[in-house]
Amino acid sequence: MASAIPSLKVDRFKKIIALINAEKRVSLAEIEKILHVSRITIQRDLIELENRKLIRRFHGGAMSFDFSKDLYDYDLKKSINIEAKRVIAEKANRLIRENHHVCLDSSSTVYYLSETIFPSNVQAVTSSIDSFKNLSSREDVQVILAGGRINRKSNTITGPEAVAMIRNFSFDLAFISAESFIPHRGFFDPHQDEAQIKRAILECSREKVMLIDSTKLIAGSGIQICSNDEIDYVVTDKPDQPLLKKIFRDKLL
Repeated sequence: MASAIPSLKVDRFKKIIALINAEKRVSLAEIEKILHVSRITIQRDLIELENRKLIRRFHGGAMSFDFSKDLYDYDLKKSINIEAKRVIAEKANRLIRENHHVCLDSSSTVYYLSETIFPSNVQAVTSSIDSFKNLSSREDVQVILAGGRINRKSNTITGPEAVAMIRNFSFDLAFISAESFIPHRGFFDPHQDEAQIKRAILECSREKVMLIDSTKLIAGSGIQICSNDEIDYVVTDKPDQPLLKKIFRDKLL
């Protein structure tokens, strides 16, 4: 029989859950300010609440389960951590050279890469309808939308037809993102169809670039996209994190 939770902890749990349900997504700093308890205590509480399937943690905070499910809504994903994603996009853009053949996945982080100014005469293939629209406005960029099934919820192209089409190409650079990171295993995505597209992109590229904002550097679940060793560059908004420096060293941008 499970032991009873102390009353003070129950009170904290109720306040944390009420805050997360109201705000959908909150940082550790916000919880610390409202509850007036130590960061370590909050982190322990969040771990316990996540183990009880009441919230979902991310690096630096927590979100409601309903909100984490809604993150598959592409417009919502694009609206989260915009400044961090733009910083990442500008760094990633520096890897692209004139006449390069590149492939962009359908992630919201890579979407912001499609907003940057590419060098001339770049050929880009993407599974993102929104990225395709961005790049189509450039006269000096040849852009191809992967053929396949339209996922209207995420505004992306998926399915075996898209995978087969991507495998017809050979790319200089592949730009992908992930939903979570497990240090000793690599990068993961909870959606099988998206993971298959990302794997195909990586298989067909000479250099592989992972774009990931620091809120996703958490132990998550899902399908493995790739191991740490398969990635040539990791582009993030906070590259000075000790764990990342230890694992990726000179791959970090």
